[in-house]
Amino acid sequence: MNIVALDFTSRHETPSIQPTHDECQALLQLGDSLAARMPQAETILHSWRQAVGALEGADLAPAAFETELDRLGLALRRICLGLAHAASDRALRSPRDRDRTPAPDGEEINFGYERSIEPETLEARLRSYAPAPAGWHADHLLFSSGQAAMTSLLLALAPRGANPANPPRIRHLGGYFETEELLAMMSSHGMARELPKNGDDHADVLILEPVYFDRDAHVHRLDMTAALKRHCATAEGCPSLVIVDSTLVGPCFDLDPLLPQQLTCSEAGHILVRMSSGLKLDQAGLELANVGLVSLYCREDQDFAVDPVEKLKKARALTGAGLGFDALGALQAPWFLDRDHARGYAEAVFENNAALAQRLGEIDGLFSQISHPSLGADRGAAAPFVLIQLEEDAPENYRKLEQLLAREAKARDLRFDKGGSFGFRGHRYEAILPQAGEITPFLRVALGARKGWSKDGIIALLCEIARAKSLDAF
Repeated sequence: MNIVALDFTSRHETPSIQPTHDECQALLQLGDSLAARMPQAETILHSWRQAVGALEGADLAPAAFETELDRLGLALRRICLGLAHAASDRALRSPRDRDRTPAPDGEEINFGYERSIEPETLEARLRSYAPAPAGWHADHLLFSSGQAAMTSLLLALAPRGANPANPPRIRHLGGYFETEELLAMMSSHGMARELPKNGDDHADVLILEPVYFDRDAHVHRLDMTAALKRHCATAEGCPSLVIVDSTLVGPCFDLDPLLPQQLTCSEAGHILVRMSSGLKLDQAGLELANVGLVSLYCREDQDFAVDPVEKLKKARALTGAGLGFDALGALQAPWFLDRDHARGYAEAVFENNAALAQRLGEIDGLFSQISHPSLGADRGAAAPFVLIQLEEDAPENYRKLEQLLAREAKARDLRFDKGGSFGFRGHRYEAILPQAGEITPFLRVALGARKGWSKDGIIALLCEIARAKSLDAF
């Protein structure tokens, strides 16, 4: 890969705000860790390091500086993906016995079919990422995505699913729309019976989201202790499977305080699972590969007739829900599942979005509702984006708001991209409009981990819009 170190010395733009260079150092640290893990990357990284060093000493306007940061971040991503493909492209997806199938770090990956790969080395990293507290045992598995992980969990571990006349009863205390649609699909095929959120009837499977947004764009911070006490009050009432989807809170969510105290009901067979999408907050904002993280927690004295881990592995192989060779190689990047790095990165994302929510929450104007958990009673609660609703919430007004943001971001030299998802190094926005009236429209603003010029400018821009009499007036 040819990475050009631009000559910044010929530019004479004077920055109105001196940009911080912390992100240059952060990128260089990622590159150094990659080279330490995969020595063959050293040559490729040489010109990339020169480009980052040139940027660090450059005298650029803030927007131009951030543009180069994005370019070099994507260049590092391409280096990682190139190393992964260089390894996997040499191997057949069903290799011969004599074929060597090394990963980018040189470790041999033995498999008969690609869908049966067991990424044991990567799964071992989860032991320190999501460790088990005293008295508990944890097993860790990786899947091709968070949604593949959820599907496999329900197929393999939901109790009573083998009896079509008595499908498992599932209660979902959360708002992720794809989980809702998955449960609706399973219910329509008689594979599950979905219970209403508000109810005291017993559930066999309990799906919990610590922070979630509902279809009216309202934010909820689930009281995990109360939820577990309510559904684990008796042996009869204890769900056999508790799934905690921590995607929105990422590596900063800690189950340790909950496990010993709350899951104390006497039923011998229950399992608690922490699962999440590892694409967003665990990969330094570079989206190297889709991946679902699963950690199964059982009390050390529990004894299962059939090993739940083996059942889950079988479901993963049968449904093709495991990591492919390309993804496995890309995720060998050493910052993936590094607990300290992931927490630091996620906290930067959370801090930026909380700052936006706090500023907008102080303005009574064009926006009718600002949804973010930091605006509630627990001001330390986190989420990686902010939902914004207009007083006049017709879909055409959200389209107009998108156009206004695009125009003003360009005029003010802000790096603010229209696009979905969250957890990037830079910042995004997207209007979510109703499908056949099933949701309330809203604007989602997902500030990334980067601080400085664009983050401050985006917050100032949205505050100005909030104070305006109308979108047209602005």
